[in-house]
Amino acid sequence: MTIITIHEFSTGIAVQGTPENWWSTRFTGYMNLTLAKVPAVLQNAISNRLFQVAEGSVREAVETARAAKQAHSDECFRNAIEGKFGQAK
Repeated sequence: MTIITIHEFSTGIAVQGTPENWWSTRFTGYMNLTLAKVPAVLQNAISNRLFQVAEGSVREAVETARAAKQAHSDECFRNAIEGKFGQAK
C-alpha cells in the first residue's frame, strides 16, 4: 500500500469591518503549517490567486484542497495546482 502524506496550512489575514461586511487588509503569514516551509511554487500559486474562491459565491465556509502523489516535489506541486494529478517525474 502506498502512503500519501497530506500537508496543510492556512493563510493568515488581517480583517476590518463588521460581522456582516468585512474585508482582508493584508496577509499576516502562514498558520497551522505541517511543512517546514511552504514551497515557493505554492506561494506563487497563492499570490496568483489560483486557489481563490469567488467572493459572494457561497454563504458557508469553503475549504479548497489539491492532491499530489509526491508531496515534496516542486513539479508535483505544479501539477497539483494545474489539476494534473499524475506521477511527478
